[in-house]
Amino acid sequence: MLDPNRTIVFVEVKTRRTTRYGSPQEAVTVRKRLRLRRAGVQWLLDPRHRITHNGVRFDVISILLDASGPTVNYIPEAF
Repeated sequence: MLDPNRTIVFVEVKTRRTTRYGSPQEAVTVRKRLRLRRAGVQWLLDPRHRITHNGVRFDVISILLDASGPTVNYIPEAF
């Protein structure tokens, strides 16, 4: 029986010093998501990475660095 918590998680981390051009998570565009999905599929197809799992998901970690310190925003199942 598969462990329901055995999920492979691919995480994209984006850091910005300002929001002048948008938030860090806004940098994960449709094009970037497609490239990440393709990279994930390639990784999963490699025989060295064949492990029993119950699913795959893509998360995003957004880090904004400003004068008051870092602000971290974790977005599970972002896409």
